[in-house]
Amino acid sequence: MGEKWKMYRLHAESEDGYFGVNLFFHNGMLHACHLSFGTKGESWADFSVENERKRKVHHDMLLAKWLGVPPYVYSWGEIESVLHPKDNTASIIVKYAISA
Repeated sequence: MGEKWKMYRLHAESEDGYFGVNLFFHNGMLHACHLSFGTKGESWADFSVENERKRKVHHDMLLAKWLGVPPYVYSWGEIESVLHPKDNTASIIVKYAISA
């Protein structure tokens, strides 16, 4: 039988904006969490590649503030800030190490 993926979207407020949170489950186990910071009042009408590049820089600064100098590789998984090449969206990805 095929492996099942499920995704859940959440919205988490922060002091200066919000995080869009996408949780990815694979066969019932949390595999990854994608976070994207947004400012209050922002909408998809504001989307541009340049704004996403700025968002990635902001994500990089947040991770450096919270976790120090990259890479962020741990026994339980890894964290990275990316600009996705297919859709030019920026996010912080938390990937959990899953043992088979």
